[in-house]
Amino acid sequence: METEPLVVLAIVDALLVAMFFLFRVLPWAKPGPWRAIWLVASLTSFLFIAAELVALAAQGTALSLEHQVPLFGAIFAVTAGFILTYLGGQRVTERALTLAETDELTQLGNARAFDLHLSDLGHRRTPFALVYLDVDGLKKVNDTRGHAAGDRALQDVAAVLRGSLRQTDLAARLGGDEFALLLPGADPAIARAIAERVIAGLTDGPAPERRVGASIGIVPEAQRFTTTEAVRKADTAMYASKTAGGSRITIAEG
Repeated sequence: METEPLVVLAIVDALLVAMFFLFRVLPWAKPGPWRAIWLVASLTSFLFIAAELVALAAQGTALSLEHQVPLFGAIFAVTAGFILTYLGGQRVTERALTLAETDELTQLGNARAFDLHLSDLGHRRTPFALVYLDVDGLKKVNDTRGHAAGDRALQDVAAVLRGSLRQTDLAARLGGDEFALLLPGADPAIARAIAERVIAGLTDGPAPERRVGASIGIVPEAQRFTTTEAVRKADTAMYASKTAGGSRITIAEG
């Protein structure tokens, strides 16, 4: 069997191993097709090097080039099939989880997503503000323009919420015309400013025929309470705004 110079093989193998360390700095560190390419190439290289080491231990010599090429090709084919199957299954699972936590009409989080995030914040005692929002005037839109217009109005509300929140915040539709916002790290001033942006955005809505308002209740520093207490306080404050005429903000007591 013809022997390849070990120094050349060592250099080639070192370059292949270096791919592992490029994961953090090159484009394939991010989700997408480049990550699949990196996974296939790096795992193939790792297995190929392992096979070479086995050959060295068994024979005392490196594999010749005529044996290396088919070996690398076989390992690459198996690795590619495994990685692509795994990533495909992972995408299906992630998609299912996303759908399970997404409100179909507004594409915001749903009640399940809200409960999970609220529980997580409560468990970690992370400072956050809790905001409850009830849409004002939706019944009128439904009665005068039809339920299709009412659905569009709820989608308008969702768009205003997305435009008013920070990247770290969560907006969820709890059901019907009720929404909730989780604002991690928001102090009382930030929470109120976000609520005011929401009311202003709805007041200047793009479609006057389905324009609605919002009654808002805020629990600042919600981590001081149990999640059940925080929800109850937010709900009470929201209904105080609704009773006072709507399109206003009430800060929860305590």
